[in-house]
Amino acid sequence: MSDPKDPFIPLARPTFGPQEERAVAEALRSGWVSQGPRVLEFEKALAEFLGCQHVRAVNSGSSAILLALKALGVGPGDSVAVPAFTCAATALPVLALGAEVAFADVGLATFNLAWAEAERALRPDTKAIVLVHLFGRMADAAGFASRCRERGIGLVEDACLALGAKQRGRAAGSLGAAGCFSFHPRKVITTGEGGAVATDDPAIAQCVESDRNYGAAASAWQRFQSGVGSLAGFSRVAYNFKLTDLQAAVGLCQMARLPAFLAERRRIAAAYAEALADVSGLRLPSVPADEAETAHQAVVCLWAPDEPERLLADAAALARAVASREVLRGELASRGIAFSDAAQFMPGLPVFGGSAGEEGALARRFPASFLAAKLSFALPIFPGMTAGEIARVCEAVRAGARKARGAR
Repeated sequence: MSDPKDPFIPLARPTFGPQEERAVAEALRSGWVSQGPRVLEFEKALAEFLGCQHVRAVNSGSSAILLALKALGVGPGDSVAVPAFTCAATALPVLALGAEVAFADVGLATFNLAWAEAERALRPDTKAIVLVHLFGRMADAAGFASRCRERGIGLVEDACLALGAKQRGRAAGSLGAAGCFSFHPRKVITTGEGGAVATDDPAIAQCVESDRNYGAAASAWQRFQSGVGSLAGFSRVAYNFKLTDLQAAVGLCQMARLPAFLAERRRIAAAYAEALADVSGLRLPSVPADEAETAHQAVVCLWAPDEPERLLADAAALARAVASREVLRGELASRGIAFSDAAQFMPGLPVFGGSAGEEGALARRFPASFLAAKLSFALPIFPGMTAGEIARVCEAVRAGARKARGAR
């Protein structure tokens, strides 16, 4: 049990300081708090960091994915390939555009898509693939980009969890037709809520620019700068997905601190890897391939007391594994430590047509994604996490794993 004096260790904790407070105060005093000059500065900082020609900031990562897909022409009659293990925000934009989601299984070692699995989800009506860099580790974006170009398929990188990740010198979100980012409080940097689309394609940038602002021909800031007093013209149905200057002011401060944030996340992930490497039944995140850098948005482990093949083939073994994972959850909770599911099994969700009666068939179609949803979990990680907090988490995981194995 935890000492009542020990503070709760959350899964994530946003890091703000005096610089963010001053930046917001300055934005408030400026009198311009909607999308304006600070959003433009934030977009420029992101573009320089990513090595992209264009960045357009929006109000969330899911809005970024929706606008990127819309800019690629996704709509009714199209299908979009999406990982079967991810966040609903990855797949829901496809439905919002009237298209159909075609799920593809992930790999248990990385929780990411490989081309061989993605290819099985391709159909004659496939318009795009959403490639997720889950938990901050990059999938093979360069390989996907090359194959998508050959087939005339749009590639959208869901880099919402991967700002700062790199592969052979290229930033996550910079290799596809468009890259999408989120600045939710659990992400690598945060503006409270917010997102962005990055691209080298001016046509995509222009579509996102207009569609985030009702489809207007010019933003309020652009009209103010030019002295035009008339309202903008509107040519199509679009959205209000703008980021505010208040959020962008915070984002600019966070971008300045991004290298330090990444270093902190890598320090914590390395400490977990060293301390928990010998825990029986626990599969830690795999080490990236050469020339790959992980952003470590989350440290996601897999509780697998039996081999995955046996768990899939033996319903009783899987039920025991799931129950023992709950013992592990309970141990961390009793010690004042957050324990969270990592992501969800998308094909099983009602919004995508899933039902309890189909679970067995869906598990056979997407076995790795099914197991990942049942048995993975995220450990706390955030900049400023102390050595003592890391040690508390590791001690709790070790104790929980012992009890979980005993419960089986």
